[in-house]
Amino acid sequence: MVKISSLKLAKLIQPLLISLMALALLSQYTGINIKSETSYKASILLAENTIAGSSGRVEIETEPLSELEVLIEDPSGKTFTFQSSSNKEGRATLTIDSTYLQKSGEYYVSVRPKDESASFSSKESFSVYPMELSESKSTLSINKNVLQGGENLEMKVALKDELFNPLAGRMVQVIPSDPSVNVYSQDFMTDENGEMKFYALIPEKEENSTVNFTVVDIESQKKLRAKPQISIIGRKSNTASNNTILLSSDSGPLDHFDISLGGQADTTLEVGDYVDVIVSALDKDENIVKDYTGTIRFSSSDGSATLPNDYSFLAEDGGSHTFSLALKFVTPGIQTINVNDTEKYSIEGVFEVEVLTEGGSSSPDYGSDFVENDFDREGDFTLISPASGSYSNNSIEVQGGAQYGYSVIIYLNEEEAGRTEVEFDESFSYSISNLEDGKYEIYVEIVETEEDESGKENILQVIETSATESVVIDSTPPELMSIEANPAEIAAIGSEVEITVLSEGGLDDVSLIFEDEIYTLEESETSGKYVGSIIMPEEAGNYSLDVLLTDPLGNDVQYRDQLILKAESQNEEVSTEEVSTEEAQNIEESIEINVGEVKGLTAMGDEESVLLSWEVPESDLIIVNYKIYYGPTPESLFATSETLDSSNSWRISNLTGGETYYFAVSAIDIEGNESPPSKSIAAMPLSKKTSVTSPPPENSEYVPYPDAAPKFQNLPPETPQTGAGTGLLITLSAISAAAFTRRRRK
Repeated sequence: MVKISSLKLAKLIQPLLISLMALALLSQYTGINIKSETSYKASILLAENTIAGSSGRVEIETEPLSELEVLIEDPSGKTFTFQSSSNKEGRATLTIDSTYLQKSGEYYVSVRPKDESASFSSKESFSVYPMELSESKSTLSINKNVLQGGENLEMKVALKDELFNPLAGRMVQVIPSDPSVNVYSQDFMTDENGEMKFYALIPEKEENSTVNFTVVDIESQKKLRAKPQISIIGRKSNTASNNTILLSSDSGPLDHFDISLGGQADTTLEVGDYVDVIVSALDKDENIVKDYTGTIRFSSSDGSATLPNDYSFLAEDGGSHTFSLALKFVTPGIQTINVNDTEKYSIEGVFEVEVLTEGGSSSPDYGSDFVENDFDREGDFTLISPASGSYSNNSIEVQGGAQYGYSVIIYLNEEEAGRTEVEFDESFSYSISNLEDGKYEIYVEIVETEEDESGKENILQVIETSATESVVIDSTPPELMSIEANPAEIAAIGSEVEITVLSEGGLDDVSLIFEDEIYTLEESETSGKYVGSIIMPEEAGNYSLDVLLTDPLGNDVQYRDQLILKAESQNEEVSTEEVSTEEAQNIEESIEINVGEVKGLTAMGDEESVLLSWEVPESDLIIVNYKIYYGPTPESLFATSETLDSSNSWRISNLTGGETYYFAVSAIDIEGNESPPSKSIAAMPLSKKTSVTSPPPENSEYVPYPDAAPKFQNLPPETPQTGAGTGLLITLSAISAAAFTRRRRK
């Protein structure tokens, strides 16, 4: 065995140590990067299809512990960039929030390492399908409101979901209330825009009549809320008699409005009196324009007067509408009422009335301290709309008149909302859209402007400023708080049942829809409490009841199947006191109630939750709710959750992300009978998101998004670089080591 002394060993190791030191120093001061130039690759393993308004999931394969950028492109071409990171196995899971998946259609996803020099991977696509049909968002539009026999009516159905996504490939049926009206279509189903055209042949009638249309989506068997109505002109000529204006068969285009006070022989009123107002649409020859279906707006010289809200004429109005007890004046004197068409404000009607005090005087008493001021106006300015008040639509039409050549600046809550020009006919109009519910202060300025050399419009002077109008936007329908029946749930056939509904106070209409009959409830002395009665059917069985609420602004909502009432014949009741326990058991066993098995169960994983949906089963009695069983295996469905109503979808929350769960659903009828559980299916909830912040790449909309896995603090060492830089370092190290060895030998 060869022995090496410690001194010789030190001499052998010393050059190696010097080489390593030189390598470290040179790499530090020369700036040579020893990082690996390995090309990182990333690809999309899975991009799940989903439903509009629900979240989506993307699975990515890449290098372990990599920072990633994920690019999502929606059907309109708009892009969003999310941040994520891979785990130790090189896998990353990204949950796309439902906010970015509102539109139905084809989406594209690609990924790259978080490095601006890297390129994105090839695109993978996934589909976002529309939601279920929305009865309120879907529409039926018609081209005419008044027709004569032999004419054709054109109709267009547009099926939309709750997010206004079109429903393509759906079969639709349009049902007229009059069987003699023949409705047909050249299309088989809705097109890519969710639209389908229909035509109706109007038969000749002896008398004037009306027809309304109901639209049914065949797949869901849902009826659209929109039910347009048309008027059919009969053969008999209409004449005026008994001070009643009847429809003229011929009329020209709309020229102006006629305003009169219902029940008033003269044009004198007292302060505080409520009166009817009748508005008629007339042509230049004073004929009623029977097919006018535009919208009118009221204004008055009395700024404190109570006026009717905006009103859209219906086909059954026949060009004339009465506003019952809708007008009240507050200020004595000669006052005017103005009615303008909101689309073309120059079409108007004016009515003058003398308003008296309770003492019979038309001169207001302002008091001894009142000083009357005269104001000189430079411009001729009139603001037609908006008027202070509440509106149910989410847009405001600003209309008025001013001298031609001036500009108009519209201010909304002290900020400029837009500009427009005064037209040649000395009118101006500007629409402010997409307003959220709330209060807005609006005023306009009539200004003189001049363009500079750069084309910028500069204000030379403000000619006039309007008064500020306070407008409240309220498009939210009323909320149903509770509903009760007395007697509750079970009543004798043909008997009267009292219904109590709780909602907000002062509603215009609270109605019950029960067995094709409409029952109106009246508000009691308690605000928001509405009471009325319904009559049970003459046949025994179970019947559902709907509630329709309408507020003073016209916002309405229908709550379906809010009560299930059972009609029962008293003669068929079995008294428990007259039968023994054994007989009662035999009676119960002789009645077999069938509750069908739930089928078509589907599940979609979301953040720490799973969304379930299923088909409504057949049942002898009405299904009132469902019971969900779930657990870690098909044989271990120990956990349960019951739905609150008969809706056929439910979300199970507070689940562990990344774990597999199994689900089954059973149906429960009104008597508590439960069906057998459905076949179980598996689903995996997604992990909970955590927020990160990273700067966005250029040319895309950056969205901070959570990493799919936690960041690791202790990263593995980087691979040493090879190539020209490394060769130089090794050569320098060798020279240094050789020089040191020669010096030692001397």
